[in-house]
Amino acid sequence: MPTDTQRLIKNKDFIVSTLENKGPSLPVHIARSVNLSTLFASAFLSELYGEKRILMSHLKVGSSSLYYLPGQEGQLENFIQYLNPKEKEAFSLLKKEKILKDELQEPAIRVALRQIKDFAHPINTAINGETYVFWKYFLLSDQETDKMIEQLVFPRKELNSPPLLPTQNKENDSNEDVQTKKEKVPRKPRAIIPTKIVSIQLPFSSQSIEQPVYSPFAQIVKDHLQKKDITLHQIISDNKKEVLAKISIKTPYGLQAFYLIAKDKKRIKEEELIEALQKAHSEKLPAFIIAPGDVEKKAHPLLQEWGALLKFERL
Repeated sequence: MPTDTQRLIKNKDFIVSTLENKGPSLPVHIARSVNLSTLFASAFLSELYGEKRILMSHLKVGSSSLYYLPGQEGQLENFIQYLNPKEKEAFSLLKKEKILKDELQEPAIRVALRQIKDFAHPINTAINGETYVFWKYFLLSDQETDKMIEQLVFPRKELNSPPLLPTQNKENDSNEDVQTKKEKVPRKPRAIIPTKIVSIQLPFSSQSIEQPVYSPFAQIVKDHLQKKDITLHQIISDNKKEVLAKISIKTPYGLQAFYLIAKDKKRIKEEELIEALQKAHSEKLPAFIIAPGDVEKKAHPLLQEWGALLKFERL
């Protein structure tokens, strides 16, 4: 096994071991533990995340997400101080109630619940042909979730109340009277099993969104993407020498979303590849880099090692 590959595997295993011991951590803390620069540690974290060996929080500590292992989700509660006041209020309410019906919450809480994605999981439930949104506390099991939603829809006292039966008195009641009494007997509500509706979407619309072009280089990038049949969804920034955008590319497995970094440079350095990977990783997307020049020779192994998360193409 090549020395570089051995070192790569060793570093990744060391990062996983560090997370096992320390729990959810920031890239800067992991970098110190494994004696790497923050840039390289972030690159390794990106690859581990792409391999689904580790998870990444939506919650931000400063501008960075936390990295943790499957099974450590509960430890994210140690970082709720980094939520804003309304998000903390929504978290406390959900932790207390375990299940919240979305339409019954005040608007600010409804917005906050959508922001605390690590702690509030949406459940779309079909009831009598209509779909309702409930919010589940993240540590609640699926079985407990279904049971609590059912109790919210049909209160326990209604489910357990025996139906009222008509008085059986053949001497005083005619058939018509008995029938009338039967019609007045309230029916026991039929219990339901909530149906979870799962939808899979790209991180953004599959339709192309025209954005104003602010520089000649951005127009060159746009023309190149059009020739390659690559869909441009959004130009995020354009500073004349670098364009950041969101795109999607047709693959045998369907549309694949990418974070585009276009640089007007004749040579792309290794540090720039790592920086591009970080930018894309913050958007939870693989990186797609294009430039008129080529990648410097010493950066080629980097492209090969991180090929699943980092693509390069000449402009």
